Amino acid sequence: MLGKKQHPVNLFFQTVKCGIQMEQNVPSSHRTYIGQNPTPMKNTYFVLHLDFSVIEPDRSIKSIESNFNQECNLCMDMILCLYKDWFQDKMIIDMNKSATSNLNAILYYIRKNKLPLLYVIIDEYDNFANQLIISDKTALYDELTGDDSIFLPGHVDQK
Repeated sequence: MLGKKQHPVNLFFQTVKCGIQMEQNVPSSHRTYIGQNPTPMKNTYFVLHLDFSVIEPDRSIKSIESNFNQECNLCMDMILCLYKDWFQDKMIIDMNKSATSNLNAILYYIRKNKLPLLYVIIDEYDNFANQLIISDKTALYDELTGDDSIFLPGHVDQK
């Protein structure tokens, strides 16, 4: 769907986040209905919210991949800051590594230390393709969505 960013899906993501994420001592959340009436799943997950609408679909796959890794790595670094009591400064996001590599390290640390599970919210996942279609960059679109795309499960991380 091509449309404005502000739509009900974003509200849904925010509601899910408020309902399940680990407590971060945010006083404003206690003024909301869900803050005053927590779900049974409250405080059961770490929440990583990735908003792909901020990733610029530049001129090349290499550039898009770099933007993707940078944005995802920054979001994962924020998770380590928000939940520092759980991660105890024992993890560092290496900004020179791929997002896949850093995410695998976080998931390994969570499993190894029996921490709450990580819930990943991916917002605007189709942003790359939509932006390329709108800007008439069909060759780049074909490369991005092809069989060896960096965004397909079979992609082998080279780092």
